[in-house]
Amino acid sequence: MAMAVDSAGDPAKDEVSAASIPSVLKSSASSEDEIRAVARKFADQPVQNPDSGVWAVLTAISKNARQRPQGINILLSADEHCLGRCVEDAHFQIGAIAVSANHCRILRDRVAAADGELDPNLSVPVFLKDTSTNGTYLNWTKLRKRSPQARLQHGDIISFIAPPHNGNIRELFSHRSCIC
Repeated sequence: MAMAVDSAGDPAKDEVSAASIPSVLKSSASSEDEIRAVARKFADQPVQNPDSGVWAVLTAISKNARQRPQGINILLSADEHCLGRCVEDAHFQIGAIAVSANHCRILRDRVAAADGELDPNLSVPVFLKDTSTNGTYLNWTKLRKRSPQARLQHGDIISFIAPPHNGNIRELFSHRSCIC
């Protein structure tokens, strides 16, 4: 099976051949059902993770997002990641001008057991927190700076700036949990 190649020319170990995954969203006229179907197809592809520290991947599902110089996948390995136009780590940069410098945070809430140890058998909840001027959308629901953090689930769709059904399919990502 042919491996996808990211912008650096390296095989994208978590992507399978283009024939087995849907085409990316290209038309601003894509319906909500079409967008959900594409996100679901990407989310259903297993993440073959060479780094055991990665606990989730954001996969670009729109044409614009897939043209990021950093590649189509954003690997999440720390307990908290900040995404935006001017964040320090280039892997988490979203280059669109309307994206805030520090647009949103993705964090996981690792709760220690009574003995202080982390239980590897417990599912660790993951959250999305908007820190932007223009908003972050989680499955067509607008999150705002003053909103509480929202629970992020496998297959959820994250859109920067505007909801996708308003013709905005520029920066769309699907959240994929890893089985680590």
